[in-house]
Amino acid sequence: MAAARTKDLTVGLLGKEVNENSPQVTWNDGHTTILLTVYDHYNTNICAAVNILIIKYLAQYPASTPDSQFTMHISNLDIPMFKLHDMIGNSLSQNKSVALRGIGHHDQDVKLTLEYLEEQYAISPNRAVWIHGSISPLYIPLAQVLLPDCVSITHGWNENTYDIPITSSVHPENFTVKGWGLVHHAGYITYLHHNAEGILMWLIMDVGVKFWVLLCPKDRHHDRKHLQDFAIRLGNFTENESWIRVHCDAEVITLLPGDML
Repeated sequence: MAAARTKDLTVGLLGKEVNENSPQVTWNDGHTTILLTVYDHYNTNICAAVNILIIKYLAQYPASTPDSQFTMHISNLDIPMFKLHDMIGNSLSQNKSVALRGIGHHDQDVKLTLEYLEEQYAISPNRAVWIHGSISPLYIPLAQVLLPDCVSITHGWNENTYDIPITSSVHPENFTVKGWGLVHHAGYITYLHHNAEGILMWLIMDVGVKFWVLLCPKDRHHDRKHLQDFAIRLGNFTENESWIRVHCDAEVITLLPGDML
């Protein structure tokens, strides 16, 4: 039997990969994580006013469970691969996300190295990158990477534009980039946001552990103006915290290597 995974995710990080004085937070499900820490010349953590405030708010939400009204949980040990398509489609048709456990093609012991990125994703260690600060992630376009075979989908939209021209305004990335790699160190937050203007989105965890917090409107699910206002307010949490607390339900999904959402 595999050893139980520790919920203390700070082990081995303090003083090695992050500032030794980095504060910590315990999530509702018992996980402990590092909080963002960048000190200025006055020894003040400049991340406290916004970043830490958001993380502490998100950490209060309950962990998503198999009886969640927002997310369907599926294990690769319980469901035959050929049944996944119908189950996923049925869940998405009800506006429920799907968490697939152990579906991906990498194990939990893999280490993130330059050699690994080159071998698995053809990302050369010599490629140019842009980093916008000491706590920013690295976004890498991965147009050549598709989903695992068990849930693969065909990106056929851009193949049909000759017969069925697109007359509305469409972002060109719909026809170029099909995937992104997100690489960052411990103690980083991806701000609240709404992905891809409603286009179906898949997350595949490859290395490490990441908490994904799904925020859903409490009501008016078919009111497009309300949904637009909902997405905009999420992008400015510090100004809209009171509104978000009143109008949002949320839950936390912890993704491990091989998991998909």
